[in-house]
Amino acid sequence: MPLSRLTPFLAAIQGVAPRGESAEALFERLRRLTCLSLPASLWEAEVLPARMAGYAPEILDEVLRHGGLSWRGSGPERVSFAFPGDLDLLVADDGRDRPPVTPVEASGDMPGDTPGDLPGVLPGVLSGDMSDGLDALFPDPLAAYDFSALLRRSGLRPGELAARLWAAVWRGEVENSAFEALRHGLHHDFRLPELSVGGAGGGSGGGSGRPLAGLPPGRTALPRAGRERVSRGRQACWRAAMPQTGMWRRVAPSPAAQDRLEAEEQARERARLLLDRYGVVFRDMLVRESGPFQWGAAFRALRLLELSGEAVSGRFFDGPAGLQFLSHRGLAVFRRLFGADADGRGSAAPGRDVFWLCALDPAAPVLAGLVLPGEGAPRRPPRRAEGTHLAFCGGELALVSEGRGKDLFIGPGPDDPATPELFAPLAHLLTRREKPVRRVAVVRINGRPAATSPYRPALSRVFQATADHKGLSLTLGQS
Repeated sequence: MPLSRLTPFLAAIQGVAPRGESAEALFERLRRLTCLSLPASLWEAEVLPARMAGYAPEILDEVLRHGGLSWRGSGPERVSFAFPGDLDLLVADDGRDRPPVTPVEASGDMPGDTPGDLPGVLPGVLSGDMSDGLDALFPDPLAAYDFSALLRRSGLRPGELAARLWAAVWRGEVENSAFEALRHGLHHDFRLPELSVGGAGGGSGGGSGRPLAGLPPGRTALPRAGRERVSRGRQACWRAAMPQTGMWRRVAPSPAAQDRLEAEEQARERARLLLDRYGVVFRDMLVRESGPFQWGAAFRALRLLELSGEAVSGRFFDGPAGLQFLSHRGLAVFRRLFGADADGRGSAAPGRDVFWLCALDPAAPVLAGLVLPGEGAPRRPPRRAEGTHLAFCGGELALVSEGRGKDLFIGPGPDDPATPELFAPLAHLLTRREKPVRRVAVVRINGRPAATSPYRPALSRVFQATADHKGLSLTLGQS
């Protein structure tokens, strides 16, 4: 099959096409993405909405409560989901869970004197050794603590404690019981705002003020009478940014394999997980996987699975060099989508179903086989960026949106009945729960000015399309 059909194949494997609607459907789709490290902001903004019709955070919360899954930091502002029994798969053969993460700088919510020899502060909490600080902060490895309790124990200012907790989360050493804590952190950029007074903004907004001083270390109180005052709005913003949700606890290091036999079995389990996630596995597919799941670590295990009859090898998609391994489920989906013919058309007639995804979605790990659609579009693959979205119709790339809608490349004609459905990723930008945009500013369509494009009537059937000096401004208001 041509490499351009790889993304539709992965969309069928991972449940992007068709999308699910229930908690059970989300559990099944999330199960295939376990142990996959992605930017924390991407999960609920792009990945899960592409797999679930009408996605709502409450559905994920239900799955995490009852499905046995938990979330874990996997690098700077990156997150993985995993079952408890799979946590050892995240450990490399040398016993390291992950490379060290540069500690996050303290957010400076209440700057004051440098906390050096402060009375009542636990030994080790303020030391340069982050692990020693965690040992003192979490004396009972089986206990969980809320943020207020950790604040009292540590003697740190709230911003400093929050920064250290999140740095430990990204290293995989601390976890929070609630995914809401991650949502809260994303909303506040994992830091507390600075309380400031004076300056042009009068201390009420984002103006340049000087830091508020005079509070003793470890105190969470705000200024009282006689101190320099901070506006109530600023105080409320500071309080709202406090990471009070959920319970924090220390994560016990996952044990490394004790012998070669156990290490081989762990490698086979990783290979099974990869085959379950993608259906087909080859070198280019695993470039963005974390270390233990990359091609060099997985190849031998994939070969062993082939010898045991759990996978087949060959060349199923044109383009990628080297062997390709296909799971039995992947083979069934391959035959269902493409039929048995070798010319790529197969005996299965392509439908007109439309699905969309972000260019960073795990169902689009290889974009090299795709070419921008549309008359006059450059002959290049879509840009791999968070602001790029792809829409497919009948298994073919039909629309690419780059720069959050700034540039649209549309294959079907403006009068094609499927064209309005292709605008689903633009509607998603306006309606998603995480950081929606107020409007989509379209500058060019197929390389030409959007305001005079023949696709403007089609856009107007879905959005309120207003022409301005830059192009078209799309909103979901009443037409």
